[in-house]
Amino acid sequence: MKDIVRRVKQLRTKQGRQKYGCVIVEGYLEVRQALRASVPFEKLYVCPALFHDEKGEFDALKPTIL
Repeated sequence: MKDIVRRVKQLRTKQGRQKYGCVIVEGYLEVRQALRASVPFEKLYVCPALFHDEKGEFDALKPTIL
């Protein structure tokens, strides 16, 4: 778990994004927009208490949700 947190923190910097070749997409609307644009997701981290996908818009991402 510490490795995951460390990597996410690194993605907040330009050097981290260049190192890993990916970015952080934050927020329900932004994630939904990226999904609709067919942006590939490596991982999706959510807080189940705050995440309510009542319309099933994120069903395609369920295998990647952590």
